[in-house]
Amino acid sequence: MQCAEREQEWFEAACRILSGAQGEANAVTIEELMALAGLPSRRTTEELLEHRLADFPWPLVATSAGLFIPTDPEEINHYQRSLRARAVKIFLRARTVRRKALAYGWRRDGKWFACAPRQMGLWEGEGGPPALPTSGRERAGSGFRGQGSAVQERRAI
Repeated sequence: MQCAEREQEWFEAACRILSGAQGEANAVTIEELMALAGLPSRRTTEELLEHRLADFPWPLVATSAGLFIPTDPEEINHYQRSLRARAVKIFLRARTVRRKALAYGWRRDGKWFACAPRQMGLWEGEGGPPALPTSGRERAGSGFRGQGSAVQERRAI
């Protein structure tokens, strides 16, 4: 059987199974969907859902309870808020990595990093990269509520 035909069969099986998952109380877990649809692995199931999400005839919501078709506005609204919060965290993490890489000596070629600090000879004769703190608590303003944090320093003033 061709890959496209097999994927279509899995998708149709997933549609049949998920059509009965009306509301969070009737959610179907990834493992249940995998077993009921005859999918070979969790990863294959997740990839099918990811690639074919727009092909389902109804909105599909995923929570810790599993996958389901929302039956009231709050189920959709809650999911939208969850997705938005996760997206913001991902973008903030990407920004932090970019800023730290630049501060650490990485160089960019346009929007992509092109050269590691060691490749540029920045550490030659210095014995390697600079020492890093063992925890975020050792740096002021780290955001942790430990010794030396900006929160405690402001409270002390």
